[in-house]
Amino acid sequence: MVEPEDPAALAAGILDLYHHCDKAQHLARCGRQYALEHYSARRAIDRYEALFYALTSPQVWPGEGEVTLAVQK
Repeated sequence: MVEPEDPAALAAGILDLYHHCDKAQHLARCGRQYALEHYSARRAIDRYEALFYALTSPQVWPGEGEVTLAVQK
């Protein structure tokens, strides 16, 4: 990792990975695993489904007799 807005540190980090392939491969595997866990199509679908159901499920607010839609902000 390098500090943002530091071109010299970025260049040094790139050279470090270039000279240490095992480190680069390890970071690549970890990055891929993170992406699969957090940005998969299945996860996106699950989150959209949850949002859809939350927005379309009727909710009764305390003190009110009528059914209204609950929208969280």
